This record gives sequence, C-alpha cells and structure tokens, in this order.
Amino acid sequence: MIHAEVDSNGDVALFQYGSNMSSGRLQSKVNKYRHNFAPTGTREQIRCLGRGRLSGWRFTLDLYSVGQNCLVADIITGSAEDQVWGVVYRLDRELVDRIDGQRSVLDRIEGHRPTSNPENYRPNIVRLELGGTVVSAITYVGIEDARRRCREEHHDARVDSQYAAAVLDGAANADLPSDYQAFLRRELAAGGHS
Repeated sequence: MIHAEVDSNGDVALFQYGSNMSSGRLQSKVNKYRHNFAPTGTREQIRCLGRGRLSGWRFTLDLYSVGQNCLVADIITGSAEDQVWGVVYRLDRELVDRIDGQRSVLDRIEGHRPTSNPENYRPNIVRLELGGTVVSAITYVGIEDARRRCREEHHDARVDSQYAAAVLDGAANADLPSDYQAFLRRELAAGGHS
C-alpha cells in the first residue's frame, strides 16, 4: 500500500501523463474493471481537477506494453529544468489505493502486478503543481526491470499510432501548454528509443 492522501470524501488525487490523460478513456477503463475488482460501494466517477505540472521529472517512451504491442509512456527523474505535464483527477481511493491491500482497478489499468512478473509500473506519490498550489497525487512510474526488459527484448519496438493519438488527444483536451504538446508530438513521432 502506498498511503495516499485521502480527502474527507474518501478520494485521492491521480496524475495521468500518458494515454489515460483523456477523461473519457480513463473513465471507460475504470467502468470496465470496477465491478469485478473494486470493493462493493466504490464510486466509479472520476473528476478532472485540471492540468498539473510535475517538476524535476522527464517524459520518456521506455516501456513495452504486451497488451498494446508497442512502446508506452513513462516518467523518469530528471534535472531541475525538466517537467512533465498531465491531468490530475480526483477519484475514490478504493479505485487506486485499496485499504485491504489488494490490487486496485488502477493497478490493473496501469499493469502493476505486485505478486507476479513481469510488470511495468508501480504506484508512487508525487508532489505537483495544480492551479498555483502544490498537491500530493498518485502516479504510476516505470520500474527499472521493465525498462531493461524493453531495451533487451523489444529494442526495435515503436509507438503505435493509436496509442500516440490517445496521448495527443488527452494533451489537447486538457489544454496542456502548446510547447509541451509539440514536445509530445516530436517524441511520439520519433517512436521511442531516443
């Protein structure tokens, strides 16, 4: 369990920086898994709080998704000048960080498998800027074993056009800064392994 900050409604903040920046895409995935993998009474609605900026981190495409058969987004620690933009959501804690320690709906969406391998991501708590204030949020960050596996076993993999479109649509719908959207277009067009 990662011990997220929970508000008075039992909700946590979630930072999405890749293909799940789109609220429609994320809500659809939550709806798909909630009935089978969330405790009874878990609220399925997600609420977009707006765009968030994570300083000191860098966006990269260094993980391979078997389910999507392509490279997928990750963030890695960077320099003080680096930043990752994304979307911050508020949703029922049980969808992200279950009290009983079981694998959550978001763990399933993001490919976090704490009891089996291989997995790509693990949940982390980050502090980011949202509307001029600093908030604590959960996000999913690639693990080094998955990055190594991608380099060794999928060195010729690229980004799928549908995956790239999902990232870019989410960034546009969230009105991320235009220079950051241009950066995403370049990274996704390069196809990864840059």
